[in-house]
Amino acid sequence: MMLNLFLLLLFTGLVPVAILQTALYKYDLLMTKLNWSDAQNYCRVNYNDLAKFLSDSDWQRLITEATNKGLSGSAWVGIYNDINSWRWSLNELPLKNVDYTCWASRQPDNAAGKDACAIIGYYNAWWDVPCKGLRPFICYNVIMRRQTVRLQVKSDGSVFDPAVQSSILEQVKQKLKEKGMLENTTVTWRVQSDGNIFHKIKDDL
Repeated sequence: MMLNLFLLLLFTGLVPVAILQTALYKYDLLMTKLNWSDAQNYCRVNYNDLAKFLSDSDWQRLITEATNKGLSGSAWVGIYNDINSWRWSLNELPLKNVDYTCWASRQPDNAAGKDACAIIGYYNAWWDVPCKGLRPFICYNVIMRRQTVRLQVKSDGSVFDPAVQSSILEQVKQKLKEKGMLENTTVTWRVQSDGNIFHKIKDDL
């Protein structure tokens, strides 16, 4: 990623270092057919959990994994209904608390009266079905990607004010958001050995 192209604030004089930690989901389609509960147990033992996806980029990576491994039917993912609401398997995060969903038209509909688990299937969308059917399933692991970005800032010394440091960090986050790169990303300052975030660079650099 050419982060420095847009994260550089085009100032000179003082140099802080921003730390970016991005959580990426790596998906793995298992063709062994299990019911939803057994698939969940398998994923929790061998991975993080049954697949979850909180953004379109997550969803596209999952579809790529399913396509590359030749999934021709449906597969379990980590969505279930606990009677009160649909939620993700990991941390039981309610779907109503996240922005991203991909239900097929008129889903979930509980057509069988016991449709408490979700699959990806026809039209690459989510469908609610009974949990006892045997199907392939998709697990995932979280991979943390750490990057450092060096910024140059012109200042009269006010950047040593915590409020100013916080404001600059928010500008960095806004730049990431504008480029669609803030999803699953944590941005923090790296504290120098002297306890400061910023340090002065030499005039001839």
